[in-house]
Amino acid sequence: MPATLEWAEIDALNDESFNNKESKLIRDYSLNLQQQNLREEVVQEKVRLVKLMLLRLRDIPIENSMAYRTAVDVTLPLFDLQDINKGF
Repeated sequence: MPATLEWAEIDALNDESFNNKESKLIRDYSLNLQQQNLREEVVQEKVRLVKLMLLRLRDIPIENSMAYRTAVDVTLPLFDLQDINKGF
């Protein structure tokens, strides 16, 4: 199970290095959000969340069918209910 994160670690995502595949996924996701005419602040927040999910899933074997659900479950406590409704 992925370790819990503190907000300071989440804020440090801008300094995180992503490999080429991860970077392409982030760019494609961001572009898709922008094409939906979302406000830039919304796009940035959603990109921040997807970076968090990529980091959580980075070292989990692909064969683990519950990996995404587990990553979401351990991430949810970082947000109060209002934040979850806006972000996820």
